[in-house]
Amino acid sequence: MSGRVLKKVTKVVLACALLLAILVGPFVTFYLMWMLPTSTLEPIGSDVGVSWVIESLPDEFSVAGSEILFRERDLLGLPSVSAAIAFDGELQWAGAVGYSDLSAQIQVTLDSRYRIGSTSKALTASLLARLLDKEMIDLDLPATEYFPNVPDHLKQITPRMLASHTAGVRHYSNSPFLIYWPARHPSFSNTAYETIEDGLEIFINDELLFIPGTGFNYSTYGFSLLSRLMEGATETEFSTLLASELFEPANMKNTAVDKRGEMVGRVSFYTSSTGKYSEAYVTDSSYKIAGGGIVSTPTDLVNLGQLLFGNGFVSEQSKQIMWSPVILADGSDNSESYGLGWRINTTVSLLGEDMPIEIIHHGGSQVGGVTFFMLVPDYGISVAAMANTDAGRQSVEDITYELVRLAVTEITKRR
Repeated sequence: MSGRVLKKVTKVVLACALLLAILVGPFVTFYLMWMLPTSTLEPIGSDVGVSWVIESLPDEFSVAGSEILFRERDLLGLPSVSAAIAFDGELQWAGAVGYSDLSAQIQVTLDSRYRIGSTSKALTASLLARLLDKEMIDLDLPATEYFPNVPDHLKQITPRMLASHTAGVRHYSNSPFLIYWPARHPSFSNTAYETIEDGLEIFINDELLFIPGTGFNYSTYGFSLLSRLMEGATETEFSTLLASELFEPANMKNTAVDKRGEMVGRVSFYTSSTGKYSEAYVTDSSYKIAGGGIVSTPTDLVNLGQLLFGNGFVSEQSKQIMWSPVILADGSDNSESYGLGWRINTTVSLLGEDMPIEIIHHGGSQVGGVTFFMLVPDYGISVAAMANTDAGRQSVEDITYELVRLAVTEITKRR
């Protein structure tokens, strides 16, 4: 090969390498910095955990519950995992294992607060039901009744449509650009919005995906708009509304709106895989408080679940509305059996093929956290599990199922 040809080949190779670096460099950089766990997650001993159990519950229940948590923590490499279960009107067992902060070796406690992601939608819906009981909001009035400045294409959307994902509001963008630079994806947003209305700028002027009421499209943004309507209906800031009408009446002392920076009792957030972890990318949840911006504990969630089973916290009528899958305009069921802020399903995965049972539930996954919250009405069970990594979604769901099976065995004995 002559020198001239070699120079041309070298130029072509360098040009291709430069083009490749431009195309994939940002993604690779972001992946290596924030999505590739590199630090070793060491196994933990039985002393790195805590549990609480009601006196009347057999010791075997507590032992089995703790074993489930230790197993799942080590199996999937969760920095920490926390769970709780309640029935017969009260908390029965709660447990937590691992570290809320790995670098500082701070052990998790039952009061450690986790990001609950989209499980926030179930809490927002519970708040909505309470406002409905107090006749502070009408589910079927148009958005303009509560938010006069809403754009024209959103004027006929109602709170019911937004709470059931039938309004046609889009979800997160699937733009190819997000592959180029993942930090631009909304789930990695670190923009701090001063108000709920400020955060609506992300999507408020985008076209609807379908005529409101005629289709189903899961949308966290829809819940952001819902929270703005709730503000208008009550003339109260949404975070204040959550605290005064839900967290405080339900004695959810460790539940709050997620804040950027330090929060008392809140766990650190991680990206993890089996045996490895790294700190999660810093995000800000201010644009999605109602749909994914709350921190809580399993104990707080299951205690809320017990209150919801009674009629003193939310009326039977409002519960029926909240826990009934919304029917579309043509009379068909929505694709996810979604009510208002909750999914309602009949499953055989819980108790077996011969025992189909109804469950009411919502999961959540976001940077640095996963949660699964489930109600089993036939047994009066509420159960929740959380982890401080976005890698354990199936794990926390499995934990809740196993705890329910233990509880059903105990409840059956008592009956």
